[in-house]
Amino acid sequence: MKRGSLIGRPFTGHSGGVDAQAVTELDGRPVILSAGRDKTLRIWDLRTGAPVGPPFTGHHGRVLALTMAELDGRVVAISVSRDSTVRAWDLERGALIGNPITGHRGAVRAVAATELARRPVVVSAGNDRVVRVWDLPSGAPIGSPPTGYGWILGIALAELDRRTVIITASSDETVRVWDLATGAPVGGPLSGHHGAVRGVTSAALDGRPVAISGGDDGTVRVWELGRAALAGRPWAGHHGAVNAVAAAEVDGRLVVISGGADGTVRAWDLVFQGEIVSPLTDPYSTYDNQVNVVATTVVDGRPIAASGGDSGIVHVWDLRTGAPIGPPLAGHKGAINAVAMAELDGRLLVVSGGEDGTVRVWELSGAPRGRVARLAPHRPRRPSMRTLLSLGNPVYTVALTRSRGRPSVVCNYGDGIVGMFDLRTGAADWTIDFDSSITSLALRPESTLVVAGSQGLMALELDRGGMTSPNHREQR
Repeated sequence: MKRGSLIGRPFTGHSGGVDAQAVTELDGRPVILSAGRDKTLRIWDLRTGAPVGPPFTGHHGRVLALTMAELDGRVVAISVSRDSTVRAWDLERGALIGNPITGHRGAVRAVAATELARRPVVVSAGNDRVVRVWDLPSGAPIGSPPTGYGWILGIALAELDRRTVIITASSDETVRVWDLATGAPVGGPLSGHHGAVRGVTSAALDGRPVAISGGDDGTVRVWELGRAALAGRPWAGHHGAVNAVAAAEVDGRLVVISGGADGTVRAWDLVFQGEIVSPLTDPYSTYDNQVNVVATTVVDGRPIAASGGDSGIVHVWDLRTGAPIGPPLAGHKGAINAVAMAELDGRLLVVSGGEDGTVRVWELSGAPRGRVARLAPHRPRRPSMRTLLSLGNPVYTVALTRSRGRPSVVCNYGDGIVGMFDLRTGAADWTIDFDSSITSLALRPESTLVVAGSQGLMALELDRGGMTSPNHREQR
């Protein structure tokens, strides 16, 4: 079968557009659950395309999003709609479980399921710009809904006092910390930047959790989360906005990598609070366009960074020496908004997403399967590249994870669409249209994806598996 060809015939039965779908198993067979403008949910046998049972009815408005959850050992579907409700459905009986969950004012556009204190919970968000968490068995609300102050331009996750917290960077010049479980703010805002805060990451400094931020004032700042205070002085060096920050360990030292509107990538020693190498500039190109995103990893004990920006070129750097590794990775036809790195089958891959609507995968090593070769500066052999996805809309974020044991990439593209795709084939696992601007994504080790946008913050539960940290840039 030709890759990308249609398998079987389209599934028909809805009397209007299909806005949401999910894949699960029912009685040991794979099925698709779909919903849309006709206010119904329908189940289809994935192998035959035949409908399974009658449609689920009950919503009084267009169904906008679906997710799956487990309740008392049963697989249940959760749907949200323009009728302002959240509903749970028993797939085997085709019936509504309990009463509709109400509380939103206006259409509910996004939904996710996860666990909190070993109880199943549902997270929903909608036109009221509020993220709400519900106890699935009872339908009762949990905690206070988190709401941001200004546009959230970056998010990161950390552990503080044995709880997971969300760290947000905002257009209101602040960094804020939120309890993931309750949505409540943890302490007051971290103020000091003079302008929008565009990037944030987290790290541990002498065992203490810290947040690192960069913003329009051209500074990088380190915040001690336990004291809710600035750690040392701001780091100045960029001649323009700092668009991205990342953290890495270099020879036992914790290093912060920043990329800015001045077209430079800079490395800073987190302990000694100072720049450790000259700004990273590439002899292969003029490199005079702003840097939008950076990512870090370690290969064969060697710390490296990748950066991308308005030039449409990805650069890879040796963090010990500041030297470029190999030639620039050229292929995008427009600005690069996102980069991530991962090892797959013994090969080092760089994944990039850009304004041209493509996600591209670059292989930096020609090593045999199962072994990553030592990378060398100025390697004459050009790295291989393939276009993984052509999404037709600008790509703003990429993050790497594993889904059902397979390497996958999560992308934010277009006008508020988030999707997960197989890193090897490009096949879509799922997509969600939030129908609003998405500004940032973050992943946590327990396989939760946190999405920030005009609707606030929302947590989505992914399949279990290892993952890397995402790197992001706000949509412009």
